[in-house]
Amino acid sequence: LFEQLFSQLRSKIYNIVRKVDAEKWGVLKSVPYEHLRIRVAEYHSMLPGGHLSDPEHYDLDSLITIDIMLADPSVDFDGGLLCMRSASG
Repeated sequence: LFEQLFSQLRSKIYNIVRKVDAEKWGVLKSVPYEHLRIRVAEYHSMLPGGHLSDPEHYDLDSLITIDIMLADPSVDFDGGLLCMRSASG
């Protein structure tokens, strides 16, 4: 549904993912563009003091996980932290 309703945004995300992948990882070099899928798209609205911290959460069946901030950090808020586990845990 996301891919149908937001096809221009999908293309923009995919192009950025391909660019970063080519520069950093190379895991998508043999994956045809049409085989890429957005498995889950979520929108979270955060209030002061809010968080989405769950140390046991992980993205099963995702090759790449992307977080896109829609706010302007220099205008919309102070602070903030994105925490992810490293490959070694």
